[in-house]
Amino acid sequence: MFFAVISTTATLAAVSIPISLLPGQAGGIFSEFGFVLAFCVLLSSFVAQTLALVLAAPAIAIGADVAFAIVSFGTYSNLSSTLTPAEDRGAFLIRGTAPSAASLSFTDEQMQKVEAFLQPYVDSGEIAAVQTLIGRGGTSSATVIVRLTDWEDCDRSQREILAELNPRLSTIPGISVFAISPNRLGIRGAGRGLQFAFLGNDYARLAAEGDALVAPMEADRALSNPNLPYDATTPLMNVEIDREMATELGLSPASIATTINTLTQGITATEVFVEGEKTDVRLVPGGKPIRDPSDIENVWIRRKDGAFVPLSAVVTLTPTSTVSSLAREDFACAVPGETNLGAGVSLGVPPRAPRYWPQRSCPTMCALSFAARR
Repeated sequence: MFFAVISTTATLAAVSIPISLLPGQAGGIFSEFGFVLAFCVLLSSFVAQTLALVLAAPAIAIGADVAFAIVSFGTYSNLSSTLTPAEDRGAFLIRGTAPSAASLSFTDEQMQKVEAFLQPYVDSGEIAAVQTLIGRGGTSSATVIVRLTDWEDCDRSQREILAELNPRLSTIPGISVFAISPNRLGIRGAGRGLQFAFLGNDYARLAAEGDALVAPMEADRALSNPNLPYDATTPLMNVEIDREMATELGLSPASIATTINTLTQGITATEVFVEGEKTDVRLVPGGKPIRDPSDIENVWIRRKDGAFVPLSAVVTLTPTSTVSSLAREDFACAVPGETNLGAGVSLGVPPRAPRYWPQRSCPTMCALSFAARR
């Protein structure tokens, strides 16, 4: 019996330990699991050979099982819910997102304000290096890589510095800025804490309800820097065609649309195959570039009888703005939002406490969806 227990224990430990040695994200997630499982098997073998003889009496065994179950349930109830534990990696990232129509110089100007907030930490010796990357992923995005000093030379932890820095970054106008801690699994998009989204059928109404949700979140210490990145500042030129006038002048809406597309971005006229490879032949406008709506309105278009008429006679151009992309979740319109979590708060806490839901103003067509990305 003794050798059977020992051999079974050694076999299970030999099978579970290699799980901790897996490469990539799988190895990062299960790195502790394999060793914990092997330790539990070894502990079970020790109990089977020693304490099991002491607990041979039924009453003692049942009492020990009940006590162990109660302690296990209490411990499990107090465990935090998170994908990766909070850790001090000696570095963090600051992501900045300006309006989608912002220029590179505007984004650079706003990120200089971020660097100004970091300068006191550099002077005090808590931050060792700051590197700013602007325009990566578009002219309106920027990333700041901040490296802290060695742990033995720093009086505060990375989490304490972020808790102090994020409220200050949120005061910078014209750009959405927040600091996040990188995770050791290298999961893209992680570190943003709690993700939520308003679901419905009207983006404008959902954005308004999202603003009503973010306001009480900002006063909650359990959350940090709540943000609703619904950006309706992407430039858009609205083209309205007077169909009655176009019909009287002998113009079709299709020919008008083709002319405008050709003048603004060009069109693919045909395809040519050379030695089995396809090549697109594009027609692009020449001469001076189009910089103003009046440049399009002053263009002349030919009618079927060969006469020319100005586009301004049948087309009205109106500058406006819209969102750069429209999100959808669960087959419904969605306005997403995100918020970092305060110190000592796990991902399992905020979704169980929908106290931020604006019951007075939210219509029945709205729904709130949570997603953890930490």
